[in-house]
Amino acid sequence: MLIQTGKPMNALTLDDLAMFAAACREHERATGKSANHYLAAISMTHRVLFHLGVIDAPPRTGGPVPFAERLAEVRVSLRTELIGYLDRKRATCERKTVSAMATRLKHFGEFLTEVDPSLASVRELDRRRHIEPFLASLVDTVSDKDGAPISIGDRNRRVVAVSTFLTDITEWGWDAAPHRKVIFRDDIPKLPHVLPRYLPIDADRRLTAALSDHPSTR
Repeated sequence: MLIQTGKPMNALTLDDLAMFAAACREHERATGKSANHYLAAISMTHRVLFHLGVIDAPPRTGGPVPFAERLAEVRVSLRTELIGYLDRKRATCERKTVSAMATRLKHFGEFLTEVDPSLASVRELDRRRHIEPFLASLVDTVSDKDGAPISIGDRNRRVVAVSTFLTDITEWGWDAAPHRKVIFRDDIPKLPHVLPRYLPIDADRRLTAALSDHPSTR
């Protein structure tokens, strides 16, 4: 970080730490390799700089990560709309539920920021330019945890989260609501239907015999 910024240690700022963390997360997304060790080192660096008096605020420890921090890589105007929605949902949903929403909307916000940096509001969402590319991207999206492709269940939950967000703000009459519907029922990835497991022949025979011998069947 000192080499990158060209600053002496006593001139480092929170913005320098944030830029380094953003670069680590970008590398993680591009390569699929975890950047947790770098992020942990940044947190430790932050703590050392705080104790040296270089940075005024200590690093955050424990408790839920603020929405602004979780959505830090989303364009500011979009981030404000997403955080406003999440804050509203906190009034009626459990904390874990809202946290899951935040994760899924974060992915959507980061996608929009990448594909259309000029997009200033979800009100301007266009199905062809934004929604359909987002749906297509999920097929090749990999997990932040292990770099493996996300499951059909995760794809389903991400699309449902975005659809619910857009439906809610439309029903609430928010100015940020798109002028027309952009996600439809058929856009939600279909989950496989699990068939009941068949009984092996031996087990079926034992079950038949047990039922035949049961007093209630006589």
